[in-house]
Amino acid sequence: QNTSNRGKLKAVYAALFMIVVLIIDNFFVWVVSATYTASHQGSPAPLQDNGRIVQQYILEGLLGLVKRQIVEIRAILNVQWIVVAATGLSLVVLELGMVKGRSFHG
Repeated sequence: QNTSNRGKLKAVYAALFMIVVLIIDNFFVWVVSATYTASHQGSPAPLQDNGRIVQQYILEGLLGLVKRQIVEIRAILNVQWIVVAATGLSLVVLELGMVKGRSFHG
């Protein structure tokens, strides 16, 4: 009985986790589409992209990178792979039991 309840609870946790991941992914897509000005012909102005402003300050101002170097970094890192990597890392952490009481195997 106890093992069955644990399995059901883990399934609920996994479903909730995937819902959160998909909502976060949807948010990133929304941010990207809100900052793509070419798609806003005749529509209201998009929200201010604070993330871009902060990144530009850090990469150009503090690190002294030129635009070409920043574009190369951006080509390597994209939202989809960051979400996939974060999901995989969280599953590995759970599988290895690195979070006390949160292992897949009890």
